[in-house]
Amino acid sequence: MAALSGIFGLGLDLGRLAAAFGSLAVLGLFYGWLAVAVGAVYPSKLLALALPVGYAAAAYLVGGLHALAGWLDPLRFLSPFWLGGQSPLQNGVDGWGTLVVAAAAAAVLAAGALLVERRDLELP
Repeated sequence: MAALSGIFGLGLDLGRLAAAFGSLAVLGLFYGWLAVAVGAVYPSKLLALALPVGYAAAAYLVGGLHALAGWLDPLRFLSPFWLGGQSPLQNGVDGWGTLVVAAAAAAVLAAGALLVERRDLELP
């Protein structure tokens, strides 16, 4: 994107582009580690994939539509997409929100690590 910004005259700020990439990486870690934690609780590949994907889809919709639908406004705090900041390439990334998502990702990873310890994973 940085290379194409100069070619097409997009005028992207490299600092904002790097911050948006970092925020997106934190989102990926959060949802990936959520899948690990769900997989540690339920021995179902379907649930380990479906629950984080469903949460990601709902959180994305809440983060984007809360301004249009007033009843979604209280739920926006549960959306990691909203916490990271709206339009990060234009407005920048919300640093505190990204730290909250990173802390939630670390908590989900710790929970998943503790939960996988209780599973019986030995081969017969």
